[in-house]
Amino acid sequence: GASSESAVRSLRQAAKSLLTAPLASSGHWQKDHGDAESVVKLCLAGEAQSLLVVPQASLVSKLELGEKNLKYHQQCPKETAAALFDGFVSALNVGARELI
Repeated sequence: GASSESAVRSLRQAAKSLLTAPLASSGHWQKDHGDAESVVKLCLAGEAQSLLVVPQASLVSKLELGEKNLKYHQQCPKETAAALFDGFVSALNVGARELI
């Protein structure tokens, strides 16, 4: 349906952004991070790169004053979250093959 097409498009866009953003370095970081390059650019230069994708319950959390545990908000159902995670990993793989 239209919503799943929209989700796939959004996942592909997020994956491309992660692959092309200047977030990685081949050496030691400069203080201003001026040496940061994208994973794609470093791979094209012959430097092996990896991404570690860790599933999260939510990207929105809150720690109340006096509490010891984070409280997560705006979580989607577990099955939906698993499908989105798998779709994002797939989009990263496809995007990497297309860009490198």
